[in-house]
Amino acid sequence: MRQLHYFSWKQRKGFALLLVMFIAFASLVLLTTLLASVVPRRASVSGEAQADRALALADGKIDLIMNTINTLPQNVLNDLVDPNDGPPLIIAGWEGMLNGYESDPYSLDNGSNVATYFYRVSSNTWYVVWNTVDNHLLRIPPTTKLGYEVGPTDGTSGTVLAMSVKNLNTDGFEALPIIGIDPNCRTDNDWFEVDTNAVYNPPGTSDVWTITASAYLLSRTGIVKTVEAKANRSFRVTRIEDPSSSFIYNWFTKTSRSMFFSDFVFLDNFDVNFGRYSTTYGYIHANGTVNMGGWAVYPVKSTEQVTDYAVDDNNRSDGRFGPAHSSLTWAQSHTLNGDRYAQNNAGAIAWLKVDAALTGATVIRKPASETGMQDKAVEPYYVTGNATIVFSVEGSPSTGKVTINGNKFDLPSNGIIYVEGNVTVKGSVLGRCTVGSHGDIAIAGDILYNTPPRTTETDPSTSNPDFLGLVANGNIEIPYSTYQADKHLIIDSAMVADGWLGTDPGDWSWHNLDTNPSTAPTLVVRGSMAAGDGSHLFATTSNGQIKGYDLRQYNFDWNLKQVGVPALFPTTGYSTAAAETIVSYQSMKDLGIVSSEAEYAALLAQLTNPSSHPDGSALSVNGRAYYAEVTTVPGPSTWEDTGFVTGDMYRIGWKEQIGEPVAP
Repeated sequence: MRQLHYFSWKQRKGFALLLVMFIAFASLVLLTTLLASVVPRRASVSGEAQADRALALADGKIDLIMNTINTLPQNVLNDLVDPNDGPPLIIAGWEGMLNGYESDPYSLDNGSNVATYFYRVSSNTWYVVWNTVDNHLLRIPPTTKLGYEVGPTDGTSGTVLAMSVKNLNTDGFEALPIIGIDPNCRTDNDWFEVDTNAVYNPPGTSDVWTITASAYLLSRTGIVKTVEAKANRSFRVTRIEDPSSSFIYNWFTKTSRSMFFSDFVFLDNFDVNFGRYSTTYGYIHANGTVNMGGWAVYPVKSTEQVTDYAVDDNNRSDGRFGPAHSSLTWAQSHTLNGDRYAQNNAGAIAWLKVDAALTGATVIRKPASETGMQDKAVEPYYVTGNATIVFSVEGSPSTGKVTINGNKFDLPSNGIIYVEGNVTVKGSVLGRCTVGSHGDIAIAGDILYNTPPRTTETDPSTSNPDFLGLVANGNIEIPYSTYQADKHLIIDSAMVADGWLGTDPGDWSWHNLDTNPSTAPTLVVRGSMAAGDGSHLFATTSNGQIKGYDLRQYNFDWNLKQVGVPALFPTTGYSTAAAETIVSYQSMKDLGIVSSEAEYAALLAQLTNPSSHPDGSALSVNGRAYYAEVTTVPGPSTWEDTGFVTGDMYRIGWKEQIGEPVAP
């Protein structure tokens, strides 16, 4: 799903040592390919739906393999003692990691190997054929039949269904093969199989990876969908649209708006440190120094200095900037929308305390005359003591609910919950709500929007996205008890703490740092974070040990800039600025452009398909200019173009559905 880690490969003069290092590296890298990001949703489906889901599984597996390829240490191809012998063995090692092998991880035959995965719909579980003795991905021998060659009544001896497997959800070995786990796996519409192969042609020939994946339902093995992709470092191809392609138009208009605390993936009123294994997607600002030791995809501003120091790695210059993992020097001279990727001496953002948003003009609750959250919250959403708050989605059609101290309610009509004491919060959110606390807020578990946040600017818009604001007069904390219960935590929320935000190291125990994305405790934030009294940014490290989540990814929710913000969410009080606002019902209603869904539908009817207009032109409706950005959703046989790409990363330049399945 994402890249959260970096690998450093020091070149060695002894090739034997290089091979030893590769064996160690294989155990780390291999597991990043084991889970596909797209899964079928039902066990019993039509033939057309089976084909669609098989195609989605094959396509998703290729993307995961591509992500793993981009973690391989490419620089080991240079400066070897034996350049004629070294690269072929290294390439064979790469192909062995991706395709499996029988006994030799550096066999020159690894490029022809096939790896097999299984997905069980009813339990949402992934398995992979595995060598349980030597602990590695196992190739499928040429004499072993794959699933699409096995009928419902065939014997299972000598088939892939009878081979040892590893449960990728638990990372443990199974005592039984797939046919033993479910003797009816070939007839119960519950199992998909995905077979994969990846081959590399090195520099001097073409420097191209060819990746192929076949997927099929074990109960319908005649429907096999195969996708093949080619990836290299630098290319330009012409898009050829298939009739089955579709287009999504995000319409925008420009407006002036106040600057909100939620305009940044992270906003800090003091110095802030991002560790080596942090990845941030969204703008960052600090009224102090920013030590960016991880990867900042978007611009970083500091009122003092932006560095590339990783404080959790002895202040080494681990930091990378921009979409291509570029250096600090590059970041200081390159811009995105006029903002340098690393900007020193930026103007300070005036940090208004959140007190006014929480309590209004006075700390005394005055519902009739003041506009703070404590004044606007109504019974039973105003709590005088502490509160445990759990959000949920229930019923058909789905409705957002909230349970406060054991009592369940609909979400408040004005979106405001206020607690005079401390709060613990978790759950699934459908709707718009802000939780204000005069004390501290503790994250007790996953907080997930019913409609996921838009973590990429070009993600399709939704007419009414979900929002949760967490606003604390004190701190917003992830307790150690939450970590113990949930090693993979996701927080969908716009958060602002008048105090600090993160973890209290004094409450946590040390554990050994784990950077393997398949096993490492991982924190994902999809929203925004603001801390007014210093940051405890989710991790403290020392001598290979850590207090906090080992891998950390911070994603900005673009709905916060392009649609709206949670109810009564505080502004910085600093400035107003022109902003792109996405044309959704909620944003147009918030701006006062429309007052009803019928009026919104009439507006959309006037925003015709922009493909007939010159690039950059806008449509004017009732004196306001609207313009569109288009995202192409490729059909299953569309050739894809990601443009001209240079650098160390491989990119898929060609992808197509083909008729020949993967076979050992």
